[in-house]
Amino acid sequence: MELYSINERSSIDQTHVFKVVLDPDHEVYKGHFPGQPVTPGVLQVRIIRELLEQTAEKMLSLKTAQNLKFLRFIDPNEVQELKVSIHILDNSDDELKVKADIADNDGVYFKMMATFGNAEH
Repeated sequence: MELYSINERSSIDQTHVFKVVLDPDHEVYKGHFPGQPVTPGVLQVRIIRELLEQTAEKMLSLKTAQNLKFLRFIDPNEVQELKVSIHILDNSDDELKVKADIADNDGVYFKMMATFGNAEH
């Protein structure tokens, strides 16, 4: 069972936009929190990383997070579709510096500036 599914994807230059739908029946919501589910912040960062990996076509890990702002709770039972926007600010050989946010028509839930690097396995 996946946490989310991708409904749509578009890219213009270094900006990538994904429309995703969260699965309110995912196991994570049974513990976070029963009866009033909230998408944990760490999973919001993970969603951005996974979508960036699709764009970069390689495995990545979070190296630094210069700015993380959690502005509103994401309740998967109330939010129908989220728009995840990722703008690549700098793409060097080993690092991707990005500005990203998760939003819907009512506003922004989360935004971040971070640097991702090649995942070490």
